[in-house]
Amino acid sequence: MRQFFSDSWIAFRALYRYFNPIAYAATAILLPAEQMLLYVLLGRYVGGPDRVQFLVLGACMVMAGISGLSAANLMAEERASGTLPMVLVSPVSRTRVYLQRAIFFVADATFAVIVSLVVAAGIFRLDVSTVNWPVFSAAVVASVISSLATGLFLGALTLASAELHLVTNGVFQLLIVAAGVLVPVADLPNPLAAVSHVLPFSHGVLAARAAFEGAPLHVVAGDLGLELLIAVIYAALAVLGLRLFERAALRKGTLEAIS
Repeated sequence: MRQFFSDSWIAFRALYRYFNPIAYAATAILLPAEQMLLYVLLGRYVGGPDRVQFLVLGACMVMAGISGLSAANLMAEERASGTLPMVLVSPVSRTRVYLQRAIFFVADATFAVIVSLVVAAGIFRLDVSTVNWPVFSAAVVASVISSLATGLFLGALTLASAELHLVTNGVFQLLIVAAGVLVPVADLPNPLAAVSHVLPFSHGVLAARAAFEGAPLHVVAGDLGLELLIAVIYAALAVLGLRLFERAALRKGTLEAIS
């Protein structure tokens, strides 16, 4: 178990080659503060306090998505640095490799949401008096796990295409539009609303919004269950995708190709 966490920490730090505590802390605080400023001003411009709260809470949950999808970059970094073949020939289980990559990203994404809420409540006076914190925490963790599973699946896609950043950015923008972050799902066009139900992150956002209004666990249990189910599906696709795309890349001779 000690080796498991040690390897996970090394994999997490590999994503941030410039990693040091001061730089990380600055990024973890400045990015949420800037996000809050943007969404508070936008909410005040287009609506009243209710609109501000809707956008600010959405911005807080976005931080979970950003951190989770960042896991996709680990595979791209290994491919760019030439270490990917060594990972693929390793006798270690692919499932274990994925789990190792996930542990510290869960903590990182959860910390990003916490910082966002502190900034929103402390600086921009977001009302948190009615929040059901245990249920809200469960919604955040479910959203983090779901976005992380999606990030790992996108990482597996690196073996099929070197244009990972194009795919990752496209998926992230789709989540912003269709997952109920900026616009309620009920207000979306029918095709986008239908897509929203199978996207990671969307049910977690619904549960988080309900918990922010004080909803008990039984009210949001369905959304939490769906979010975790989607996370399991994407995690399974990630593990399966790594094997399939690895074989395809070996046949095409594109295993080490980079953009």
